[in-house]
Amino acid sequence: MRRIAAVLMTIAVACAPDDGGRAAATADGGVALPTLGGSFPVGTAVLTWTDAARLEGATADPDDRRQVRAQIWWPATDSAAPRAAYFDRPDLYAEAWGDGVQELLESVRPNARLGAPVADAMRKYPVLLYSHGWNSTRSGATILIEGLAARGFVVVAVEHAYMGLVVGPDGALTPPSEDHFASADDIAATYGGDVAFVLDQLGDIEAPIAGRMDPNRIGAIGHSSGFLAARYECVNDVRVTACANIDAPGPSVAAIVRADKPAAVVRLERAPEDPAEGLSDSQARLVAVLEVPSAHHTAIMDWDYLEAESDVERRVAEQTLREVVDFLDAFFKDALA
Repeated sequence: MRRIAAVLMTIAVACAPDDGGRAAATADGGVALPTLGGSFPVGTAVLTWTDAARLEGATADPDDRRQVRAQIWWPATDSAAPRAAYFDRPDLYAEAWGDGVQELLESVRPNARLGAPVADAMRKYPVLLYSHGWNSTRSGATILIEGLAARGFVVVAVEHAYMGLVVGPDGALTPPSEDHFASADDIAATYGGDVAFVLDQLGDIEAPIAGRMDPNRIGAIGHSSGFLAARYECVNDVRVTACANIDAPGPSVAAIVRADKPAAVVRLERAPEDPAEGLSDSQARLVAVLEVPSAHHTAIMDWDYLEAESDVERRVAEQTLREVVDFLDAFFKDALA
């Protein structure tokens, strides 16, 4: 495996003059998401499982088992299949997040097509496991995820019930809570267990991508609290061989590189200023860093683009996402080579 040199990239996001532009519209009048480059159209499928081996500690039902949902995006061929829905149950999110949310979520048109055929460019594609942050969902980073899939990755976004605000098995949203956990280690093991469970299922899925994922090239990405899950998997699962921290303030990448695995850090606002602090020179060479000046903690999510009030704001949001996708694309293609 090639080693990743430690670099600090300072990205100056250029702003074009404000011409009052609006986000691109689809033929049906919906809001189109930007593609961020890449060679492939994108296919997708949503899968739901119940992990019979794990109790759901967030509920009072002693027989409740952990439900895990994931959405998979992959490099595809052109398809006339329907576009994927942006969010499950926008009406529920409107109740949680306020007026105007349902209309916004229902207007968004992702680029991914449901069940689109897998591209033939490669026999098997590298896999990236994505974990969202606190009070979030898999859908909130659709622009980032579709951007990576269009670059040649299979991206599996795992929803973590009761860390994220996700649609549960009873059709209601799971309120974020960690009151039922005994320790920080218990939290990481639960969320990391979601990722491990999904990874266990990927060999048996029936989606078009079945058999086209490379089990020897698997990385993990976590945004904010989601890095607890990604880090846990990267440290404890030999199948996961590289990991990226997107602006998580607490957990260090030290345990990852001490396991002789490369780590990337995207610093927006909260990640450590020097992720390689305390590491030896050889360990520090396993750490790659992208710093995006003036970006805020949720800049890798879709909201800045969708809620932009001017063309300048929208261009800045898209450019930030493109820089992050470019960085993760280069990092994982090298680390998983």
